[in-house]
Amino acid sequence: ALHARQEVCAVVGLQELDGGSFRTNFINQAEFLAREAGFQCWHEKINRNIGLVAKHSLGVLSRMNSTAVNRHKLPGGLPGRGALVVEFGQEHNSLALMLVHLSLGRKARKQQVEFLGDIIRQYEHVILMGDMNCRPDSEEMDLLKRRTGLKSSGCTMPSYPSWNPTHKLDH
Repeated sequence: ALHARQEVCAVVGLQELDGGSFRTNFINQAEFLAREAGFQCWHEKINRNIGLVAKHSLGVLSRMNSTAVNRHKLPGGLPGRGALVVEFGQEHNSLALMLVHLSLGRKARKQQVEFLGDIIRQYEHVILMGDMNCRPDSEEMDLLKRRTGLKSSGCTMPSYPSWNPTHKLDH
């Protein structure tokens, strides 16, 4: 009997990577992880470039080829927050995966979700994920859901701090 090989479609969003600086021995972590895990497609967005010292970034790894990539600086008092939008598929039926890292301050996060809302409304199919730096039931996330029609994933697992997670900041 013949067995068809079944491909696993996988997409991974990564936060708090380094784009190749002293702190990672000049290894671009998104590229390294993609290569080591067998992902054919990877994209990054450097949010804060501190030269040779650090390159704080976001990364998306995929086993599917992307059709478009957009990188956005998010508004706020301090620079260094961003969004990476990777599209899969063709035009009206495409899927936009948006990976974000929002600010620590509530006022800046509100500005950022307003900005993201304008981007999200350009797409019919969107998955938003990332380090929101706020709870899923926060005022900022409620505002984002009202503006965009997005729904919460329902994931209730704490993610911060990594050594003893008690807060739900990554969703």
